[in-house]
Parts: sequence; C-alpha cells; structure tokens
Amino acid sequence: MKKTLIYIIGAGRSGTTILDIVLGNGYGSISLGEINRFFKRNGVPPKRNENDKTFLFWKKIREDFEIKNKKSCLNYFDQNQLMDKNEYHSVVFKSIFGKCDKKYKIVLNNLYDSIFANTTDKIIIESSKYPLRALNLSRLERKDVEIKYIYLKKDPVKVVKSFNKKDIEQALKTITVPGEGQNMIDS
Repeated sequence: MKKTLIYIIGAGRSGTTILDIVLGNGYGSISLGEINRFFKRNGVPPKRNENDKTFLFWKKIREDFEIKNKKSCLNYFDQNQLMDKNEYHSVVFKSIFGKCDKKYKIVLNNLYDSIFANTTDKIIIESSKYPLRALNLSRLERKDVEIKYIYLKKDPVKVVKSFNKKDIEQALKTITVPGEGQNMIDS
C-alpha cells in the first residue's frame, strides 16, 4: 500500500507541532512528531513507562529497525551523528549539491521501512525544523511513498522573542487504539 508522508517544516515555535497533531488526528493518518530524534533517544520515547501505548508502538519500530539496520554496524550514537552530518544547517552546501551520505540514506530508508511496517495508517505526519532533512527526503527515490511538504512561515523576530518564554511545558502527545479514536504518537 502506497503511503503519503507529510513533512511539516518551520522554525521553532512556528506551529509545526500543533499542525502535526491536528493532521495526525485525521482518519487514516498518524502523527509522529520529530522522528529525527529517534536516534538521539536510542529509539525510546521520552517520559513513558514500558506499558504505555506510545512506548510499545516505538518499541516495535525500534526492534524492526534494528533488524533491518544490522548490516550497517552503526549504533544509535553513530546514526545520530549521521543525521547531524546530513541534516543540520552547517552542511547546507554538501546537501544542496547532492552529496548525501550513502549510509545516511540507508539508515533513513530503514527507519521509514520500520515505521511503515508497523502502522496501517496511510498518511504519516512528521515535523521538524531542518530544511536539509526535507531536501534529503525528496532524494530517497521511493516508489512506495509520496512525500508532501508544508512550510510554516513566521516572523523571525517573533520566533526569537518566543524563546524568552519560560516554564511553558509542551503537552505530551498520546497514542490511541485504532477504532477508539485517532492516532497520535509522541516521538
């Protein structure tokens, strides 16, 4: 079954997370949040106990990913470094000229394969702050996925001022069982 990946990109506090949640509440869609943090967190969602539905969802993905990714011989720290070296602003020229690391592409494809294998939802929603990730996603050359992009624009001065807000906690997203409501996943 062909999946649709909707990649939401924007500066911090521009509304990417809330749009991710809203779209992920649609029928046949799932909100995954910032899945680029998967490697930084060793595939474990934060602030979750082992019986939590969100924890169990990501546990299945992590186990599947580790099987698919065995040949790469890279641990989560190394995979996180791959993300940094291919997605962050400091590598813009390398990415623009198409010099994406082959290992990075393999790891990214393995992660998406694991996600797609563990959800029946047709629409996958992901959000991030990294334009180079969006560029690299467009180069994955997958026939089983249609990738769409949403860019949220916000006044840069207001974004910077919003970082001065203190003690504002972002609520955790939760997963619900299909048939009981829509899926939302914390990543």
